[in-house]
Amino acid sequence: MTSPSEPNPYAPPAADIGEQSIAIASAAGDLASRWQRLGAALLDFLPTVAALVPFFIGVMTKALSGQALAAADGVNPLTTFLAAGRLGVVSLVLLVAVLVTQWTLLGLRGQTLGKIVAGIRVVRLDGSRASFFRTVVARNWPFFICGLFLGNAGSVVGTVDTLFVFRRDKRCLHDLMAGTKVVRVAPNA
Repeated sequence: MTSPSEPNPYAPPAADIGEQSIAIASAAGDLASRWQRLGAALLDFLPTVAALVPFFIGVMTKALSGQALAAADGVNPLTTFLAAGRLGVVSLVLLVAVLVTQWTLLGLRGQTLGKIVAGIRVVRLDGSRASFFRTVVARNWPFFICGLFLGNAGSVVGTVDTLFVFRRDKRCLHDLMAGTKVVRVAPNA
């Protein structure tokens, strides 16, 4: 029989992977609250809505004047904008400008306009600066493409992604895919 000080060679391994992942996630910076993340997402949505205003005006103008809208094929999102005429094209250009601005800020600073206002930043799990590839290509583009081309299925994917924020480490599916987390930053950081 073995004494209490000697390890039992037949005992199952003792590992708590869940607690280790929480320790990694909270290292190098306090995690952003769910409210900060929601606020940043809502603020990021405002320029997108503003960019879509000309599109809606174009659609309404055509509809009220009795003009038939060109049929959107349901697969190519560009045809929807082109169906709204010149204002649809203006809206598309504005939308591309908003996306390029947000993705550039995200790649350079780890922050979008909303994240800057909310005082949060995207970083790697160890707290170091995340690259453009991690913050934009791996973290945003898969869900952007799903939303663009999958219609309602893309909405389901986006919802599942968002619901992951209720994990203990507050990381969404896009954070898990990119190996990132969102942390609070000091003012003027």
